[in-house]
Amino acid sequence: ARPGLLHFEGGLRVELLSGSLASVDMTALLNGENLAAVGDADSQRWEVIQFKSAEPVAAGLWQLTGLLRGQFGTEDVAPAGWPMGSSFVLLGRGRAQIQLSAEATDLRRHYRFGRNRNP
Repeated sequence: ARPGLLHFEGGLRVELLSGSLASVDMTALLNGENLAAVGDADSQRWEVIQFKSAEPVAAGLWQLTGLLRGQFGTEDVAPAGWPMGSSFVLLGRGRAQIQLSAEATDLRRHYRFGRNRNP
């Protein structure tokens, strides 16, 4: 898949553990809406995508079309198609640059993202 081109053929079928998805218009898509990561946690390969249309197929199952693939420099890990069992993570609007002091910029780090289960 070529980054920066809208792909309507095929699409991506995803199963959600909870929640729902929504379609967006072209303006919202190009402004960063419906951003997600698809990948394989074992191999640590993750492709960042966006999707224009989300159609429910069955309970918890969605068909995504109008894909923008290989976003944010992930085109090198984008296969022709992700195999069944790949992970899908919807990336929220809360994306922000992590603030680091000058002394901490070259240190190797591991980050975990998700809900805080220990309030």
